[in-house]
Amino acid sequence: MLTSVKGVYKKGIIKPLEKIGIEGRSDVIITFLGNKKINKKGILKSQLAEMAADPQVQSEIKKINREFAAAELDGLGE
Repeated sequence: MLTSVKGVYKKGIIKPLEKIGIEGRSDVIITFLGNKKINKKGILKSQLAEMAADPQVQSEIKKINREFAAAELDGLGE
């Protein structure tokens, strides 16, 4: 499985900016993007877009919508 993670490189050490669920030894590919400042809001937006495109997340949202469909009939949302 491929996982993309933003990180920073400083004084010979690479540190991820978010938690990575890796157990044991893993191979990694590191791509240096330059000396740009990290836009945390941009990271959040890209993570939300990635989640929205995930079929498992879409399936779960459909289940939740079905569960709450009856409550929407009470007319309180309008």
